[in-house]
Amino acid sequence: MCVEDSFEMQQMLNFILSRAGFQIIVAYNGDEGVVSAKVSQPDLILMDIMLAGNTTGIEAITRIKADPATEHMPIVVLSAYTDQALVNNALSAGALTYLEKNILPEKLIKTINYYLNFPQSSPQPIDEINQEF
Repeated sequence: MCVEDSFEMQQMLNFILSRAGFQIIVAYNGDEGVVSAKVSQPDLILMDIMLAGNTTGIEAITRIKADPATEHMPIVVLSAYTDQALVNNALSAGALTYLEKNILPEKLIKTINYYLNFPQSSPQPIDEINQEF
């Protein structure tokens, strides 16, 4: 599942991930992401941080991780914002890693596959994950 409010980014992620064999569910804001996670039970969530509406990505992560029906879902943040405080807040809320939106498609796919295979892994910087491939 992808929680992303930018139509262009949704289209790009859909193209990259569908070509890699993934099925994509899109939620357009944090509130919709929380509901969609519970209803759709995705294998992994890509979460933007700055979203349209009242709920930020960090708030959505916190709500997803607080719900017994969704707490097991691995969450990977994909954001244009690289402020270290946002990164720390996202990881503290329950995200497993924090990726910049300018990531190469190959690294995005490697990261997704890593967390699909090891969904309960400890949070790791993307550089450590990519060293394993």
